[in-house]
Amino acid sequence: MHHNNSSPVDFKSLTQSLRTLPVAPVPGDLSERIMAALPRRRGRLGSLEVALTRDLAPKFSGSNTKLLPSTPGEFGITTFIAGFFFFLLGLVFVIVSHSTGMHGILAHALFALSPALLGSILLVIAGLVQIKSPQVVVQQNARFAVACSLFSLSATIGLVSGGHYLANLSAALLGLSGLLIALGLFSIPKFSLFTREVYCERKPFTA
Repeated sequence: MHHNNSSPVDFKSLTQSLRTLPVAPVPGDLSERIMAALPRRRGRLGSLEVALTRDLAPKFSGSNTKLLPSTPGEFGITTFIAGFFFFLLGLVFVIVSHSTGMHGILAHALFALSPALLGSILLVIAGLVQIKSPQVVVQQNARFAVACSLFSLSATIGLVSGGHYLANLSAALLGLSGLLIALGLFSIPKFSLFTREVYCERKPFTA
C-alpha cells in the first residue's frame, strides 16, 4: 500500500498569488472586432470567404505546396519579383516595337503598354512594403485593385483598339498575364499563408 507523501495544496495561498498577477488591458474594440470576424456578421461574402479558407487552405498551404509562398516575407519577395518581371517584359515589348521601324508604332505601343507598366510598378511597391513587414500580412487591397485595373486596361486596349498589330498583341498578352498574376497574388494571403494577421494602420489584428 502506497502513501501519498506530497503536501496538501494550499488553495488560499494559490488564490492570493493569482490575484496578485498583473491584469492585461483589454482593447476597447475587442468585442466589435470579434463580432465583425464572425461569418454571419459579415454577410454572404464573409461566409463564402470562411468556407473557401477552410476548404482550400489545406490544399494550398504548408509543406505540400512548393510553388506558393508560405510566409508573409516570401509573399513580399514573390510579389516584388512578379512586378519587376512584368515591368521588364513591358520594356522589352516597347523596344521590340521601336526596332521594327514602323511609323507610329512606338507611340501606340507606349499608349497601350503604359497602364500595364504602371500596374507592374504597383506590384513592385506592394512587394517592397510586404518585405519590410515579414511577420504579418500588410493589407494592400487598394494597391492590388488598381494594379488589376491597369492590367485590364492594357488588355482591353490591345484587344479592341485599332493600330499596329504587334503593339496590340503585346499589350493584350502583358495585360492578361499581369491581370491573372495580380489576382493570384491578391488571393495568396487568404488561402496560402500560415500567418493570418493583417497589418493595418500600424495595428496588427487577427483576420
